[in-house]
Amino acid sequence: MKAFDLQRMALDNVPVAFLGEVALRSFYTFVLVFLFLKVTGRRGVRQMSLFEVLIILTLGSAAGDVAF
Repeated sequence: MKAFDLQRMALDNVPVAFLGEVALRSFYTFVLVFLFLKVTGRRGVRQMSLFEVLIILTLGSAAGDVAF
């Protein structure tokens, strides 16, 4: 194994269909989070309740999990 082998780090032995699925899931999640933020409006963190901050952190974690 070579250090900093970019081809192995980027693709390895992953089928192209899997990469397409990851891209589609990431786009879908981005759209959902974007729409959620549009619906809730723009408020600063100081204006949010603790519950709202926890929901945002949970959604961010879930959005990261969807991609992989």
